[in-house]
Amino acid sequence: MNKTSISVPEMQRILGMKKVEAYWLVKQGHFKVIRVGGKMRIMLDSFEEWYDRQFRYKKVNGPEPGQLLPPSWTVSEVADILGLNPSSVYELIKNHSPFKTVKVDGQTRILKETFEEWYRSQSHYKNREDTAPRELLDATLSVGDVAKLLGIHRNSVYDMINRRNLFATVKANDKIRIYKDSFEAWYRTQTRHTIVTG
Repeated sequence: MNKTSISVPEMQRILGMKKVEAYWLVKQGHFKVIRVGGKMRIMLDSFEEWYDRQFRYKKVNGPEPGQLLPPSWTVSEVADILGLNPSSVYELIKNHSPFKTVKVDGQTRILKETFEEWYRSQSHYKNREDTAPRELLDATLSVGDVAKLLGIHRNSVYDMINRRNLFATVKANDKIRIYKDSFEAWYRTQTRHTIVTG
C-alpha cells in the first residue's frame, strides 16, 4: 500500500536538514499535518506539492524542486551568465525591466524564456562564456557547476580553490574555471562529498 503521510523525522531525512529546522518548517503551515497517536504526520501529497512550488529546499535524493513553477534563474545565475555583479542585474530589472520576474520564497527569480528572448534581441550584454574557447569550456567546470554537482554553496567551492588549493584552475573572461580531470582526480581520493544525482 502506498504511503499517504510521513513523519517529521522522515521529512528531515528527505530534505537533509536538522531537527529544529524540520519542526520550524512544519510550523510555517506549508503542508497539511494530522496527528496520529499524538504524533505529527505530514500528508505526502501536500508535501510534494509544496516541494514542487519552491526552490529553497532540495531532496537529498530526488528530483529538483520547483517542478510546478515556470523555468527560471536566480539573479546570481543571470549575473554569472552575463559576467556582471548581482547588483547590476537588479539595476537592469529595476530600470529597464527587460525580462519578467517572479518572487518565490521572497527571492527574485528571472523567467528563462523572457531572459533568453531579451538576450537574443540585444548586443550590449554578452554571455561571458560566449567568447571563451570551446575547447576550454569542454575541459573545465564553472564554480557553479561544481557547487551543483556536490550540492554545496558556491562559497564552499571558492574555499576549496583559494584556501585548500584542491583543483587545477584557469581564468576565462575573469571567471575561475576548474579543470574536469583535476576535479575527478580529487573526487576519487575523498569520501566527504558525494555527487548529487536526480
